[in-house]
Amino acid sequence: MNRKHFPSMQLQIVVDHDMLIRDIYTGWPRSTHDARVLRNSNLLTNANTGNYLDAIKYIIADSAYPLKMWLITPFKDKGRLNAQQRRFDKVLSSARQVVERSIGLLKKRFRRLTKVTIHHPEEIV
Repeated sequence: MNRKHFPSMQLQIVVDHDMLIRDIYTGWPRSTHDARVLRNSNLLTNANTGNYLDAIKYIIADSAYPLKMWLITPFKDKGRLNAQQRRFDKVLSSARQVVERSIGLLKKRFRRLTKVTIHHPEEIV
């Protein structure tokens, strides 16, 4: 169940600066932590072995993901960030909005994606 109390699934999506989808992975319940989804995806395996990041040097992620040499995440804000760290996080957040715009365009173009009904996720192939 998601925060709106209906079934939903995780979507891990990597989009470049031109809003071209480079990687997409789904199938886990929404309640699954983002880091666990990443650990079980081909993205992690391929990026760790250097088989993914030819055209893309780094992937920008939110704070739910682990920091990796190729995966840039914001600083954890526990009330002690300096001005430079806060600025870094703000710039990083702005760059991540390309993903939100890409998903918005997908939903606009393919309206059915806004109302996907999931009754039995285990039956999805």
